[in-house]
Amino acid sequence: MKYEGNLLLFINTHSDTKTGDLVVSSDLKHSGSVWICELIENYIGDHHLAAAAQAIASINSKPGVGSCTHGLIVCTCGATGRVPKSAELLKSLIKNDIFDFVLTFAGIYIMDTIIAPALTWFIENVYIYDMKIWDALEQSFSEDLHALKQAPVMLAFANIYVDLNNTHECVVDSQVLMYSNLLDGGPWGLDIFCCLNAKCGSPSYNIIFRHCSKQYYGRYWLKTNIRYTCLQCHITNKAITTPKWIFLAWSQNFGCIWYQ
Repeated sequence: MKYEGNLLLFINTHSDTKTGDLVVSSDLKHSGSVWICELIENYIGDHHLAAAAQAIASINSKPGVGSCTHGLIVCTCGATGRVPKSAELLKSLIKNDIFDFVLTFAGIYIMDTIIAPALTWFIENVYIYDMKIWDALEQSFSEDLHALKQAPVMLAFANIYVDLNNTHECVVDSQVLMYSNLLDGGPWGLDIFCCLNAKCGSPSYNIIFRHCSKQYYGRYWLKTNIRYTCLQCHITNKAITTPKWIFLAWSQNFGCIWYQ
């Protein structure tokens, strides 16, 4: 079995809402789910998976080797990309040299027909135009707000750095690309935002968000503070600043952000 050229593995299924595990069987009353690594091992086989990991590690460590990208796309509802343990498992697939990137979604649900154009654009950017993986994501989903509004994208990927001694170093990053939408209860793209009143804690769908004081535009729009009114406890909080871990994404569209 040779491991030359590119590889893209695509998984389209449901996920367990509590664990993020992928559903492999179901009936009217019960569903069976397994964690992502077990599913891949059963699909590819333990021996092939180990051999592939060794081959990728060898390729990534050699200077002057052409691009050889192995990717995994998990098209499922958001638990796989939202549950911390599940996200760490996806990231471990990169650390163990099984894949160069893993893409999944971190929304409540996804609709295949909505994300398909942006996803196709991302794959084209990576495998045809040989773009950096994160740049390929920004220049696909950031330009398709219809898709990004529907489902934030979680991407774990490997960056290969070469120092002055021609030594390769692999750094694994995981980042989430989102769209900030106050009208739909997603300040800075965070639909997990809750009322800051300790006695309330109402979720974002029960809160009205608005801009507060001066509104900034262009590349400075993250400086805009927000205020909200909770429909449950009727408390209004003002001058809420953007969290330090939220960053502006490269995009021609207003409102695209990312965080690690």
